[in-house]
Amino acid sequence: MYKFGKCMANLAIFLYLKCFYIPIIGLCLTDIDEAKLDVIRQKLGEISH
Repeated sequence: MYKFGKCMANLAIFLYLKCFYIPIIGLCLTDIDEAKLDVIRQKLGEISH
């Protein structure tokens, strides 16, 4: 179960970084809005604490 959680955390971080950096170059293909980013930030906060 721990490995699964770690995998999901890595996936969330990957998606977060992908959608955070890529729009700068105008290549963001996934449409993640601010609300979803806030949810991801909350989840990452829970994981890291």
